Parts: sequence; structure tokens; C-alpha cells
Amino acid sequence: MLYMILTIMCSSGMSLSIKLADRPGRNMRVVTVINYLMTVLLCYAFLDDKTIVPTSMEQWKVLLLSTLNGCLFLSTLLLLQMNIRKNGATISSSIGHLGVLVPTVLSIFLFGEYPEGTQWIGVLIALVAVFALNYDGRGAYHNVGSKFGLIVLLLSGGFADMMSKVFEVYGEHRYEGHFLFYTFAVSLVISIIWAIASKSKANGKDIIWGTMMGSFNYLSTMFLLKAILQLPAYIVYPIYSVGFILVVNIVNFLFLKEELSKKDYVAMGLVCVALVFLNI
Repeated sequence: MLYMILTIMCSSGMSLSIKLADRPGRNMRVVTVINYLMTVLLCYAFLDDKTIVPTSMEQWKVLLLSTLNGCLFLSTLLLLQMNIRKNGATISSSIGHLGVLVPTVLSIFLFGEYPEGTQWIGVLIALVAVFALNYDGRGAYHNVGSKFGLIVLLLSGGFADMMSKVFEVYGEHRYEGHFLFYTFAVSLVISIIWAIASKSKANGKDIIWGTMMGSFNYLSTMFLLKAILQLPAYIVYPIYSVGFILVVNIVNFLFLKEELSKKDYVAMGLVCVALVFLNI
């Protein structure tokens, strides 16, 4: 559970960094590039084997999985930005968080990770908590079927989360560092092309915020992968999603003076109950 706690904290740190960085005058395209540059540098620094050119079939397989993962990482970010502009932040964030259902369900049916006994109760309670946190009581899910961009966002985010499980099943675990390195390298290359095409210019604050985001991004992704290698996906993904949302809400309440809603308190209670059943 240690890696679960660490990935929740680091993911929350990254989300709050994005929220604080996204201010008038800030070039988020440049921040995104610096973010991925930082993740690539950190990944390389912590690689046990610095050979990054594939020399075996196992490494080529890892590179293939990482390329897909990197494309999903960046496409999810771009889709989120697009949907916020078209549909607003509330519904876009809600649907984005529901992407956790994709890896949770697929891991059960594709990889046979079935909960045992009372763990089923824990999974169901965790999923109820996810829905509770993402429903605002004002029709947040109303007419979602007609919003194609939101559906694509949900699937993209869900499959991006799923790639850690795919690596756990099909990848060589000793190359987990290379999996992260290649993933972020692909995202970096695409984000650089995107920034150049938009003729983006950088300043000192963009670099500072990008460096902070990249540090949290690397740590959260690394800890999530390690959690997946140790725990079943049906435990990791729902708890990760709910824990992330709750930590962000609590920090917003304590430091940014944003009030917690009744659903937040209900979800906290549900998570505590779910954790008990999942660990029996």
C-alpha cells in the first residue's frame, strides 16, 4: 500500500501544480514541454542500465508498449484541454476521472484478476465512491452520449492508465525503468513538435513550473507502475482515483479555502469502508 499512498500524493501534487501554474501570461505549451523534459532526465538518471537503444526482442516490445503509452499520455492531456474549452471544466474533469473504470473492468475480464470473497464488496463500494465524487447533482452526466469528445477523453485516459497493467502482463519487469523512459521520451518529442508549430516562447516561470510538474509526473507514474506490479488492478485503480480526488479536495479546502461538499465527506467514508473489505 506504500506505493499507492505515494502515487496518490505525487499525482495530487502534479494536479495542484497545474492548477497554480495555469495563470494569465503563462505558456502552458512550454510548461508541458519542460514537464516532459524533466521526466525524461529523471528517468535516465535512475536507469540501472543506461543502454537506451533496444538490443533484444524484450526491449523492442517495451519500446512498442511505451510508444503507445506516450501517445496516450499526451493525447489525454490535449483532449482534456479541448473538452474544458468546449464543455466546461466540471463535466470534463468528471468524465476524465471516470476513465478509471476502463482498466478496472478490463483487468477483470481480460487478465482474470477476479476479487475474492469480501473483496467484491470493497470493489463495488470503491466504484460507488468514484461515481459519488464525479456526480455534481446538476446533470453532470446528462446527455453525455451526444458529447463525442468527452467519450474519447474517457477512453483515452482509461487506456493510458491501463498501459501500466499491460506492461505488468506482457513486458519484462526488469525494464520498467526503460518503459517509463521511452513513454516520456515519446511524449516529449510530440509536445516539442506541438510547441514549435504554435511558435511558443518560454520564460523563467514557465521553466520553474514545468520542472515542478515534471518531478511530480515522474514520481506519480513510477509509483503507480510499482503499485500495479504488487497489487491487483481492481484494487489499485479505484483507490488511486478516489484517493487522488480526495487529497486534492482536502488541500484545496485547507490551503486554497475551497469548501468540501457533502459528497466529498460521503466518499471519504466509503473509501475507508472499501479499504477494509479490500484488505480482509
